[in-house]
Amino acid sequence: MKWVRSMMERVKALMGKDRMDAELDEELRFHLDQETEKNIRAGMDPGEARRQAMISFGGTERFRERAREERGVKPVEDLEQDARYAVRQLRKNPGFSLVAILTLALGIGAATTIFSVVNGIVLNPLTFHEPHRLVQVWPRQVFSKSMLVEFRDNVPFLEGLSGYSHRTFTFSGEGGVDPEELWGASVSYNHFQVLGVAPAMGRGFLPEDETPGQGQVVILSHGLWERRFGSDPDILGREIYVGDEDGSLRTVVGVMPLEYRPVYEAWSLWVPLQIDASNFPDYAGTASLRLLGRLADGISVDVADARFHEVAGRLTADLEFITDEERALAGVTPLKEALLGEVQLRLLILLGSVGLVLVLACINVANLLLARGQSRERELGIRLAVGAGRGRLVRQLLTESLVLGVVGGSLGLLLAFWLLPALVAILPSGIPRADLITLDGRVLLFSLAVSLASALSFGLLPAFRATGRDLQAALKDGGLGRAQAPSGQRLRNGLVVAELALAVVVVVGATLLFRSFWILQHEDPGFDARQVLTLRVSLSADRYPDGPSRHALYEAATRQIGAMSGVTQVGWTAVLPLGGGGSAIRYHSDDSSVPVEDLPTYANVRAVSSGFFPALRIPVSEGAYPQGLTREEDEEVVLVSRSLALSLWPDGAIPVGKTIWLPFGSEVPARIAGMTGDFDQTSLDGERRPDIFIPWELWSPAQMYLVVRTSGDPETLIPGVRAAIWSLDQDIPINYVRTMEEVVSRTMADARLTTLLLMIFGTLALILGAVGVYGVASFAVSQSTFEIGVRLALGAGTEGILLGTLRRFLGVSSVGILLGLAGAFGVSRILARFLYQVSATDPPTFLGVGLFLTLVTLGAIVIPAHRASRVEPASVLKQE
Repeated sequence: MKWVRSMMERVKALMGKDRMDAELDEELRFHLDQETEKNIRAGMDPGEARRQAMISFGGTERFRERAREERGVKPVEDLEQDARYAVRQLRKNPGFSLVAILTLALGIGAATTIFSVVNGIVLNPLTFHEPHRLVQVWPRQVFSKSMLVEFRDNVPFLEGLSGYSHRTFTFSGEGGVDPEELWGASVSYNHFQVLGVAPAMGRGFLPEDETPGQGQVVILSHGLWERRFGSDPDILGREIYVGDEDGSLRTVVGVMPLEYRPVYEAWSLWVPLQIDASNFPDYAGTASLRLLGRLADGISVDVADARFHEVAGRLTADLEFITDEERALAGVTPLKEALLGEVQLRLLILLGSVGLVLVLACINVANLLLARGQSRERELGIRLAVGAGRGRLVRQLLTESLVLGVVGGSLGLLLAFWLLPALVAILPSGIPRADLITLDGRVLLFSLAVSLASALSFGLLPAFRATGRDLQAALKDGGLGRAQAPSGQRLRNGLVVAELALAVVVVVGATLLFRSFWILQHEDPGFDARQVLTLRVSLSADRYPDGPSRHALYEAATRQIGAMSGVTQVGWTAVLPLGGGGSAIRYHSDDSSVPVEDLPTYANVRAVSSGFFPALRIPVSEGAYPQGLTREEDEEVVLVSRSLALSLWPDGAIPVGKTIWLPFGSEVPARIAGMTGDFDQTSLDGERRPDIFIPWELWSPAQMYLVVRTSGDPETLIPGVRAAIWSLDQDIPINYVRTMEEVVSRTMADARLTTLLLMIFGTLALILGAVGVYGVASFAVSQSTFEIGVRLALGAGTEGILLGTLRRFLGVSSVGILLGLAGAFGVSRILARFLYQVSATDPPTFLGVGLFLTLVTLGAIVIPAHRASRVEPASVLKQE
């Protein structure tokens, strides 16, 4: 760091320049006086003695210069002088300066804003101990508790293995606090040890807490402890009501630290998994766990991935419901990568796109500087003639570029301060780590580095170009607009080709995403979301311990809400379409000839009421919802979706009356009473998986969604619906109050945001590309006015001049567009996973973008070409 200390010393010396100059002058006078007296004693008269003393010192200015060089101040003074001169030059050309600064501010501001998001979400490390050693195990596989136990005992290359599943907990409205439903998790006893964290108060879970009946304990987040329990210091050992299906009363054994960020940020409390090998439905019949682990010392992710693939293949060889294709995906993934999922790739795509826009901005400024450099040839030639070296001129021109970069970067940073809150406000809900997005020190350093790098990138080439020609010849030029040197025009044309090529890449990507989003937005989800209100109620386990009590509450709410004005249908479902969550089970049928191994692995299963299908206008094409069911029925009765029926009977046979087998404890036969249409369950662009609908008379879960169809605006019903439910029980939490159209819209939030931002970047790229073409064409015409005037004087027609100019620059533009299309052909494949019913190499998109940009560049060229054809020969020749 010697150079840093040296620079600091020079800056310090510069700050004390006036004091040091005064001291230097005093010392100089002292030495001159001493030398003068010496000369007088040698017999010289006073005047001659003083003159000889001055000569012996080589002149006071040379003495001062040597002193400044020894103190290291001169380079800093030169830089200060260059900066002042650069500011004066930029003030003399306000039009040029304004365009260049605004162009840079747009590029740097957009890049800083997107980098702030990437920095907060992607670059900031997880807050666990040695987070690089944490992995998600087989991310696409859902595990049963029996699989957790098996894998926990057979993966020595993982230091620890923890299973977890999302859970909801119900808090009643006690102490004047509204009832609420909170997200938490059931976790293995070693969950916090694997993460490398510990409670700030109390203890973590113990192995015996996994024993059924022994682990009625809970750990709270710091925020929940503060908000719900008033930071009670005596919370440890206190029994609290959590409305959990495994036991409503739990003893608090720990509170997590304030700075602890859970694996999923929505979690605010944790309970231990209860593992009972004798309970088949819970132990091996259902799969709801995800696994995370910590790599053993010296084990890399790649090594663990390969070893786990082998272990998973061996341990699941006898599990028929796991296909060979799924086994091939067995492995481990870094935890942060698994948690971020597609969000990380979307953000990196946006960062790459805005980076291209910044490069376009730099190319535009470089072209401006090239044009300005040619107009300053006479000035630079004069400076060379009076003794300035080429290096000195290059330094001066680079200083001007640095001033542009710093001013543009400062405005860009101010733009980012304004843009970032607006961008964060429109981020889709559920984006992980969004609260970490801020303009921190790393972002400020990024903005500074981008500003300086941009200044060097657009300043070096014009500086060397402007000082590399025979500037002495410029002194002989009378200042007339002459045709630019061929090498100079080729350079500017090359920059335009690069600019258009980059613009095409960004515009193609934006167009592909826009087409995909347009198709997705107009996709039929399989139900009618208009004029539908939805919400979820969560019933506590102690007040509603079984199906009949819950069903009675739902029925009473149905009657009250159905009697409200404007309500046309009332339905209930355990899983809301496109609302997230749900359960899946295996199935097969003796009435089907399709082998079990050829069936889809799982089918979605949900409880529904008879009003669910008409409320969302989902057709029941065969059979009907069974009426008059009771829990004492000897047989299970279900409805199935069309896709499930086709998976069992691909010939299109009507499934009504047939039997399927379902794993309810042991395998249970269920009669099919009806077949419904397919509809989207998790996303509009996802595959429609088979569905099994169980009548709510036979299964009434503690959490269910209410679906209300109205004849008017559904939002006007919200107060009345809430009042109707709370009139039955004021402690019932009501959550996720939304219209069905909002639910559908939120599933497209990620795609909408990515498309919107890429469209903005594409528009900026298009504008910058068009401005670049216009600037080059305009400058070439202005430099060729004398040549054009001569040609017109010799009889050339204005049409010929116009067409020649158009052909010349359309050729250059066509090269850039073709190169851009070729580049986009390769780059667009990165977007393939985000496209819906649109190919990454979609021919209409590529042809349309190429034609559109050709028209845009043609429009940019027409004005300069028209101006060229209107040159007055007499006035040009008269100037000569």
